[in-house]
Amino acid sequence: MPQTNQQKIGVGILGAGGAGRTIMGKDIAEHAKLYDLIGFHDPFPKSVEQAAAQYPGRKFYESCEALLDDPAVELVLVATPHHAHYSNAIQALKAGKHCVVIKPFCYTVEEADAMIRAAKDAGRLVSCFQNVRWAMDFLLAMETIQARDFGRLLYVASHPGGGHGPNDNLYTWGSHWIDQLLLLAGSYPVEVSATFWSPEETDPDKQGSYAIQMRMSSGVMTSLNMLPPSLNASSRRDLGARYQIVGTKEHYIGWRVDQLVDLMREHGYVGSEQGQVPYYAPRRPHFLEYRWKIPTYWESLAASIRDGAPLLIPPEHTRQIAKIYEAATKSSQTGRTVALVDDGPRPFPVFNVLGGTQDTWVNTYPF
Repeated sequence: MPQTNQQKIGVGILGAGGAGRTIMGKDIAEHAKLYDLIGFHDPFPKSVEQAAAQYPGRKFYESCEALLDDPAVELVLVATPHHAHYSNAIQALKAGKHCVVIKPFCYTVEEADAMIRAAKDAGRLVSCFQNVRWAMDFLLAMETIQARDFGRLLYVASHPGGGHGPNDNLYTWGSHWIDQLLLLAGSYPVEVSATFWSPEETDPDKQGSYAIQMRMSSGVMTSLNMLPPSLNASSRRDLGARYQIVGTKEHYIGWRVDQLVDLMREHGYVGSEQGQVPYYAPRRPHFLEYRWKIPTYWESLAASIRDGAPLLIPPEHTRQIAKIYEAATKSSQTGRTVALVDDGPRPFPVFNVLGGTQDTWVNTYPF
């Protein structure tokens, strides 16, 4: 981890709306020993007004170019509308800034390759902020697969539950689910087969819900299923197992404990030592004692920028997600399985849940 006496990393955020202000801005503010939030650019006055109220004293640039011209900004966070991610990242890298893009990283492999080339040409880092890697149900699944001997891994399934609305699509939450699935399977796909449920046929980018099956280069079969939206489907967490992992020696079923503690505290569902949540009574995840000891994305990124540590989420890995976008779309349109070449980064990037850090943490949760 970078030392606190090292120079802080100056941060500028493109996009003062929801993702830039409440996700990236909040995270950077909470890592004040490592980063200095310099300011924002956003063309929408309402977003600027809200960000100014939440982050007083920061700069608000009149243009993207003005932000990129500020020598105090060393790292640019891209939280603009999805279609602008690629062009904004290229612009930031060519300006000599490190760059982090909120998901989706980009839409296509061609765009991903151009972003990777721009970063190498500029001698800067580019990465995608896949923050749902820190969701509790995924951490528990990763802890299980890393701590137990599953033998030869055979099958990994991900069932995120009901859709988040009629326009939920593969490029938004699907980006997170694919990233998680790749990490659990530990390899990249060589075959993709997909079916989309499209609520708006006039907009092919809005897949709604989907079923994607992949055969990985390791031989593992994987499945990702986003249910069609229905009454309260996105908030119901009792609709089945979140993860299923099958090996020759072990079989794991992981239930829906995503952000369990936050849900209980917010809605007051704490009635016993373990807590009670509507529709099911969860067991206490093993990793709660060290949940916050797992290095955050921003701690790891600072180590990469300042100390040359490997990126926790390298762009070559996120490029594989764009490959799956394209292959799944083609499969859905043609009704055929799409063959891919495994050209993912080696070694495979490991998300080490068991390692943790030496930081102390006190359990302040009510169970």
